[in-house]
Amino acid sequence: MGWVPLEGTYTCVIGACVKHGNMVEALRLKDEMVSCGKSMNLVVATNLMKGYCVQGNLDSALDLFNRIGEDGLSPNKVTYSVLIEWCGKNGTMERAYELYTQMKEKGIQPIVFNVNSLILGFLKSRSLENAFKLFEEAVECGIANVFTYNYLLSWLSNKGKVNEAQGKKMISKGVESNVVSYNNMIPWPLQKGGYGYCKT
Repeated sequence: MGWVPLEGTYTCVIGACVKHGNMVEALRLKDEMVSCGKSMNLVVATNLMKGYCVQGNLDSALDLFNRIGEDGLSPNKVTYSVLIEWCGKNGTMERAYELYTQMKEKGIQPIVFNVNSLILGFLKSRSLENAFKLFEEAVECGIANVFTYNYLLSWLSNKGKVNEAQGKKMISKGVESNVVSYNNMIPWPLQKGGYGYCKT
């Protein structure tokens, strides 16, 4: 009909396309949006980054992140959270930690989801010193939750470091244990004698 959709309309439809895994259409709409004289906003950019990540295309997500900075858009907590999570899942821990540091330098307070994504990534990549350093920082800042503790409890228990696991004083920090916490700590008899620790 010759009408130009509003920016909000493009934003909603692009987000829906990404949610349903249709990145081809999402990118086409983004190009159409820009060609109509509307700048790509942060919500659209963040949705596209997440779409790239879900498809396993982390490089394209990071390239888009770099481009929006050059275009004058400032990433927010959601943007950083998406990239930190997927860098962690991808094992790109150096980049994940760079984003985490950059986030703090910009005055954006990290949330427990960011810390947990990094800790889990560090544990998977066997970067234990970094995992424990970040854990202590999260406890000190008061943002560690039961999942933060459970990641460490699970790793320590699976490595037979029960004393260290018990030393992570959840209760004293006001964090309530859940069933996963107890499963990580409760011994179970092995078939050939002795005791092991439940693997969750």
